[in-house]
Amino acid sequence: MVNHRSLFIYYRVETDKVVQARQAVEGVQCSLQRSVPGLQVRLMRRSDCMQAGLTSQTWMEVYEHPQGIDPAWMQLLQEQIDCLPAGLLGERHCETFEDMPALEFDAPR
Repeated sequence: MVNHRSLFIYYRVETDKVVQARQAVEGVQCSLQRSVPGLQVRLMRRSDCMQAGLTSQTWMEVYEHPQGIDPAWMQLLQEQIDCLPAGLLGERHCETFEDMPALEFDAPR
C-alpha cells in the first residue's frame, strides 16, 4: 500500500506584489506539472487575507503525487523558486504530511 505524502509550503506575499507573485508561482507550478506527470498542485490563500488594512497575504502551495513526495522534483521546485526575483515571496516554510496509518488491533482471544 502506498503511503501518500503531501507537501505544503506557506509564506507571506506583500499586497503590492500579489499579481506578480501569483503569475510567478503559477508559472513554476505549470512548469513542474509538465516535468512531473501526475503531479497535482494548488495555490491557496488564507481566507481572512482580504480584510482592510492588511499589508500582506498568507499563501500556501500544495503538491501531491500518487507515488508521494520525490526529492528530485522537490529539488526542481526549489531551483525554479530560486530563479524568482528576490523579495517577491516571503520566507518559505515547507512541511510534509502523510496519510494516517490504519489502526491495528489485537484479535480477540
